[in-house]
Amino acid sequence: MSRTSFLGQPFFLVAGFSIWAVGFLALYALLSVGCAYGWNEIVVVGSFSLLRLQLVAVFIVSLAACAGVVAALLARRRGGGKASEHFLAILALQASLAALVATFFTFAGVLTLSICD
Repeated sequence: MSRTSFLGQPFFLVAGFSIWAVGFLALYALLSVGCAYGWNEIVVVGSFSLLRLQLVAVFIVSLAACAGVVAALLARRRGGGKASEHFLAILALQASLAALVATFFTFAGVLTLSICD
């Protein structure tokens, strides 16, 4: 399987929002467990608690993963290939960009909102 045909696979249509869904689930699970065990009361750096640092880490990893998918699709867009693969790549790029924006706006609350209240 060549690189061009791999990036043209339908997998990339759902890759961005799959990452968003996994990140969303991870944030809620981490928040529930962290609040239950009092990780919000453990101060690690400055005024950041252990729980907030973990939530921010999930936010950054999710954002980076979505950005990686977008970058891979942008690189694919520059290359040649069949018309159907090009069309699929454009759809996948648009879906991944939407997932990147959704990840930022949905998860950015971990930076400022109160937790465990």
